[in-house]
Parts: sequence; C-alpha cells; structure tokens
Amino acid sequence: MAHNWISDTAPSSLRHGGAPAVRQVIADSHRCSFMALNQTDITQLLALFQQGKFSLVIKAVMPLIKKHRKVPGLHDLAGAAFAATGDFALAERHLSEAIRLDPRLNSARHNLANLYFQAGDFDKAATQFRAILKRRPDDLPTLQKLGESCLKTGMAEQAASCFRNLVKRDETNVTAIFYLGTANRALKKHNAARECFERVLELDADHFDAIFNLGNICRDNARPEEALAYYERAHRLRPDHISTMCNIGLCHVHSHALDRGMTWFDRAIAKAPVNPEPQYLKSLPHFLAGDVKAGLEAAEWRLRLPGQIRVMYNGPEPAWDGVASLAGKRLIIHAEQGLGDSIMMLRFISLLDPAATRITVLVQRGLKGLFAASFPDIEFIEFTNNQTGRLATRVRGEYQCSLMSLAHLTASRWTELPVSRTYLTAPSEAAAKWADQCVPGGARPIGLVWRGSPTHVNDHNRSIGLQRLLHHLPQGPNYVALQKDVTDEERALIDAAPALKVETPELEDFADTAGLCSTLNAILTVDTSVAHLAGALGLRSFVLLPYIPDWRWGLAGHTTGWYPNMTLCRQPAPGAWESVLEATVMKL
Repeated sequence: MAHNWISDTAPSSLRHGGAPAVRQVIADSHRCSFMALNQTDITQLLALFQQGKFSLVIKAVMPLIKKHRKVPGLHDLAGAAFAATGDFALAERHLSEAIRLDPRLNSARHNLANLYFQAGDFDKAATQFRAILKRRPDDLPTLQKLGESCLKTGMAEQAASCFRNLVKRDETNVTAIFYLGTANRALKKHNAARECFERVLELDADHFDAIFNLGNICRDNARPEEALAYYERAHRLRPDHISTMCNIGLCHVHSHALDRGMTWFDRAIAKAPVNPEPQYLKSLPHFLAGDVKAGLEAAEWRLRLPGQIRVMYNGPEPAWDGVASLAGKRLIIHAEQGLGDSIMMLRFISLLDPAATRITVLVQRGLKGLFAASFPDIEFIEFTNNQTGRLATRVRGEYQCSLMSLAHLTASRWTELPVSRTYLTAPSEAAAKWADQCVPGGARPIGLVWRGSPTHVNDHNRSIGLQRLLHHLPQGPNYVALQKDVTDEERALIDAAPALKVETPELEDFADTAGLCSTLNAILTVDTSVAHLAGALGLRSFVLLPYIPDWRWGLAGHTTGWYPNMTLCRQPAPGAWESVLEATVMKL
C-alpha cells in the first residue's frame, strides 16, 4: 500500500501507443537496395507509402517479394507498411529479414527499432539504436531514442550518458535537458535533477513536465510546502490534470492537513470518477486519521492501478470476495508487498477457520520457518524469488486473495485489530542459541536497525545512518546489530567507537532473527521489517518515524493499535532526527 510512487509524469515522447512510430521516410537514400527492380514501380510504391496508403503498398509489394526474396528494400518497405497498419509480427519479420540481407540498411534498423519502441520492447529497441549509432555516431535523434529506451528499461546511468552528450552538443536542447533531469532523478541525484529541470524552465517557463517533476523532487525529499507551490503552478497550466490534483492533495496530507488533502482527492474524483488514482489515495488520510477500515476499503483501488502492486502469484483461481463460503475449499493467500507488510497482515489469518478451510499462504523467502512455527495449522510455501514470485511447485485452490487484502475482506469479523499484542513466537531452538551467545550471564543487549532497503522509494527519509545513531548511543549497554548486510564501511564505524560494544552477528532468516530478538532488552529500529517482527513478537521496541510516516502509523501519538508494546518516536519536522534520538535513547 505504498503511496509514494503516485503521480509521476513522463514527457509525451516517452509514452507509447497511438500513431505508428515507424519512420515515414523510407529507402529514398537507399535505392541500391532496389537496384534489381523497375525504378518507376519503386517510385510509385514510395509515393503510396508517403500518402499513407499502406494497405495498397502491402498489396503491391508482397508479389514483388515472392519474385525477389533477396531484395532488402522490399522487406524494409513491407515491414514499414505492416507496422503502419498495426501488424507487429509481419512488420518484425520483414524488417529483420531486410537487416539480415543488408546489415548496413539503416532505414530498416530505424524502422525495427521504432517498431520495438512503439510496442514497449525497449531492450530490443535499444539494441537496434546502438547498432545504428555504431555506424552513424552523429545521429542525434537516434541518440535521443537510445536514451529514452534506456530510461524505460531502468538503465538510468546509460540514459544519462546519452542525454549528457546531446546537451554538450546543444546547451539549449530542452528535451535532452529534461530527459537528463529524469535520468538523474532515477539515479537519486536529486540536486542534479533539480538543476536540469530549473534549466528547462529558464528556456521554457511553462514546461509542464519540468514544473511537475520539480514538485516530485520536493515531495520525495519531504518538502511538501515547496512541492505544493510547483504543483499549484502546474495546476494553473493544466487544471484538469488528475495526477497534479492528486499531488496537491498529497502535499496537504504530508503537511498533516488531512481534510484539505481529502478535499483535493474528492475534486479529482469529481472530474474523473473512474480513475483509480484519487480513489486509492483517499486511503492515506483515512489511515493517518486512524480510520483503518475506511483506509482498507479505499486501498483496494490499488488493484486497478497499473504498477502499484507487485503481482507475485498469477494463479487461475477466482478472487475471494470475503463472502463466498470457504467450507471444504482451499484458499490461496499470497504476499503482495514488503516483508514487514506480510508480518503485519498475517494476524488476519486468525479470523479464518483452518479446520473448515484448507489455507495455503505464499510468502517471501525467509518467512516460512517463523510463520509455520507460530501457525502450525496453516500451510506456508515460500516463493523461490522475492522479486518475481516464482514457486518451486504448482499450487491450486478454489479461491485466492492477497495478504494485503485479507484485512478488508474480513472487516465484518473484527472491531479491534485481531491478536495485536503477540501473534508470532520465536522458535525455541533459535532463542536458546542466541541466549547462549548474547546473554552469557550478563545484561541483555539492545538491538539496533538504522536503515531499511536502499531500493525502497522512501528509504532516504526513513533511514538515519549508522554514524548518526552511534553518536547518540549511551555507553554502558551492550548492543547487537539486527541490520541485514552490514557493510564494510559500517563495520569500520563500529570499530572506530570502542567505547560502544556492538556485535554484528550473521542472521539466516526471520526465525533466526526472531530468536535473537527474544533475548534482547529492547529494540531500537527505523521503520522496516524488524519493527514489525518486534511488534508481532510482543517485544519492547522503539520505532523511529520520519515526519511524514507510513500510512499505518498515524500522525500523532507514541502508541499504535497494531503493536501495543511498541513506542513510536516521531520527527517533529522533516529531517529532524537529533531531538528524536536524544529523547529515545533516554528511554532505553
């Protein structure tokens, strides 16, 4: 249910669909590819093509191909015509054949590259654009297309290289500067991205996409007031742009003005009632205001938002609606989002009857051992890959649902959050192992987590960095790092603070981590999966929250209904960790 992705925009040339992207000028500079043919016939064919009479071109060129199969220009022309009529398969076939017959035929490579680009196959498009540039390095339009393709395939560094080259050749190339800003933003080079977008506005003061993306940068870096100014400017340019309205609403929510945010989401819904984006975003103020059930209901709109959820299971079972009887049936419940989300939402399984229903839960790697020990009547199967959701064996049932949707589907069965105090138990063997290692007769240590996954969209706001944490830790207690994948740089920081006793054990999975956690005096963590683990285990824990917290934590207060033994430690302003840390370590 992450909300941070919402309402980014891309320039129109990065979107695909609509009119054919295939080059309209074809073969005029490659008449050698038609040398075996009557040039009058070829001139007429090219004229038909330029007039947009693609069906007539196909009708005329296909008999010629039967007679002259090895003439690359004919395949090039046929492929371009098929592409223009929307026949991707035949277009690809003929353009590929033209290139096979004459690898130097750049018009065919351009057409094939644009065909792939139009179809959204940006990897293949990039391959063809690179081949063209190898022969014609000064082909600037192709260099731009290569950069766009790299952006779409996540190769932001390569994209940035392309656009830097374009800007070097023309410092007033607005499109290239904008794309360079987009690539820098993807690389999390926020200052460099901002400089690019500001340069675009120097050249074109009403460049909507640059204004919008400046808003995105401020929003992503917890500066909602600055973001709001940019979004309002964008709104004046395009008052019917739904994503701009949604982002204005988000800025108000991020400034803790929930009612104003809800008003903007409702305005967006009034303009576009079937658009799922504002409907889904209404879940955020509901959650932050403490109305969990209304938030869960609105959050179901995420299922209609492309790219909002990571589909880890694609089974054929119909979706369970929360009403259909499960008696004698098998329900497959599958993880959808992060590890912490799976831990938090697992509690709602207690509302199902495993004696009447066969329940199979598909979870991320590392969770099965812990979950199975705590819910012995439930079948748990791990995905072999947490990104793709692959399974080692096929499972089939009568119904399926997302673990993130289970709370909403069972909403009629609960008033208070179920089994909130403790619903996971550390395996006894894991707890015994760590008790022997970490508490050999001494005081129980304090567990530490200072950062989350670097790939998380909001990690730069929620993580605090080890050096800052070490600076505030008092001497005396022993500490244990519960951090996954402690880096060499972080180990060096720990070694450089000899007055602090910080162990960095190797942890196998969440069952192992739960065993270690159960031996600790307390846990101090940023908002990541260990926070949910500590909460579900019912352990004494302190969670450091950014000023703009995740949806589940509300806006105020130091307690949470999700985990009664947890203390929430909130930033008083964006980025203000010092006062939070000073107050929290006193409680340890």
